[in-house]
Parts: sequence; structure tokens; C-alpha cells
Amino acid sequence: MPEKPILITLDDGYESEYKYAYKILKELNMKANINIIGETFGSDIFPGTTKKIIPHFGYKELNEMKDIIEFGSHSHAMHRESPRDGVLQTKTETTMAYYKNLKSDNENFIKAFKNYFTPEVFCYPYGKANILADKILESQGYKMTLLLGDKSN
Repeated sequence: MPEKPILITLDDGYESEYKYAYKILKELNMKANINIIGETFGSDIFPGTTKKIIPHFGYKELNEMKDIIEFGSHSHAMHRESPRDGVLQTKTETTMAYYKNLKSDNENFIKAFKNYFTPEVFCYPYGKANILADKILESQGYKMTLLLGDKSN
């Protein structure tokens, strides 16, 4: 990598990332990374509920964007603040249960997109990570992990 690399990343897989960001990036001949939340992919309703969410793009848009976008994971179903704080271990979860839960979540993500891409980048939901999660993700083929942050942190 260059000494001072710049990486453009977008998270969640919102429809607006396709409608606006992709079009601008393409016009400027730039590349980027979008980290998708697996369980909300292609939906405007939170899974298992009737609760409306910001619409997320689907496979058609993903295929169109593959020319300049690299896709990664923002977890399959762990992008939640409750009962889990992102991918962090819960207070009542044993280390072994945590290992199995995170590994299974990533396996579900990989399976959902296996015909479209192999994720090599994982962006931690809410910017919260731990060493065990890094090790699990590395064992599943991820080459890079990213943390979200804002200027108030």
C-alpha cells in the first residue's frame, strides 16, 4: 500500500449507496468498498418484523456495481445494539458460545453471497471489536478489518 492510502468505504448496503455514491464514483473513475449487512440486504423491512427500515440494495444493484466496488461484510445478523453490542460478546455468553455465534454469523454471510463475491473485508458494527473476533474473522479468510468512528470519539 502507499504511504498514505485513502480508502473510500460505505456501510450497510443502503439503496442510496447505489443511487448516488456509485454513480458519482463511476463518473470520477474511483473505486470504493461497501460493507453489507447480510440480513437486511435487498430489503426495506427489518427481518422478522413489519418495521420499515432504510431500503437496502439487492443482487441486481450489487452485480452492476462490481465493476468499481469491492464488497465486504458488516456482519450478517449482528449489526444490532441489543442484546449484543455489534459483534461483541454478551455478558451471559461463554467464550465458546461467542466463538460459535460469531463464526456461524460469518458463515451465513459468506453463504448468502457465495455466488457473487468472497468477502475479504469486515467492518465492525458500531466500531466495536475485540482480539477474539479478529482471530475468528482471520480464520474465515478476511484479510482486513475496519473500525467505524466519528469525530466525537
